[in-house]
Amino acid sequence: MNASISLDRVRFRWRGSARDVIHIEKFAVDKHEKLFIKGPSGCGKSTLLNLIAGVFEPTAGDVHILGKSITRLSQAQRDVFRADHIGFVFQQFNLLPYLSLIDNVLLPCHFSKRRKQQALSGGQSLTTAASELLSQLGIVGDELNKNSVMQLSVGQQQRVAVARALMGSPEIVIADEPTSALDEDAQADFLRLLFELCDKNGCTLLFVSHNRQLESMFDRVVSLPELNRAGQPLV
Repeated sequence: MNASISLDRVRFRWRGSARDVIHIEKFAVDKHEKLFIKGPSGCGKSTLLNLIAGVFEPTAGDVHILGKSITRLSQAQRDVFRADHIGFVFQQFNLLPYLSLIDNVLLPCHFSKRRKQQALSGGQSLTTAASELLSQLGIVGDELNKNSVMQLSVGQQQRVAVARALMGSPEIVIADEPTSALDEDAQADFLRLLFELCDKNGCTLLFVSHNRQLESMFDRVVSLPELNRAGQPLV
């Protein structure tokens, strides 16, 4: 199986609702692929990401991640699987202001033994691994010594969020509108850097945005409104 992500006849509806929010017959993302999912606000992009990550359980159908059916796992098992194999870059970055810059990057290693072992596999300490990752993203020197990540610029905070997502080399990176606060030139520069690091780490990248100007930089583009057949009743 060459797919990192595979959905088979997946439907999702909110409890008490009579209509689906997501109805996708077939959908797959190949290993190492950089996929751009586009669609306007409210079309179900974040819901789809939560299904892929195992945060939400589908009403019907099956979600396979890295060849494993996460639909058949308990919520606790899905949480562990997600921590081990998926890195997130959130739209608002979700950095913790009471943690240092390095400790923000190291967060995945506290929740995943696998990613901690991966980070230590080169014989270096976790702090060194985090510092080197930040350095590759252009965060060095004075920025590393700031008391709070909130003292960083938006662009710097974004790069810290990417370092956190990539810490411990997860197989899949999901980015949910991470460039919305950047200007056009900064968006392109950021994506080139993200692609370079994903290639280096062998990650599959799932990038969600409504900014169609970024489409040409990706391996493939999928329109969620065209893919999603939501609105039909369950049969």
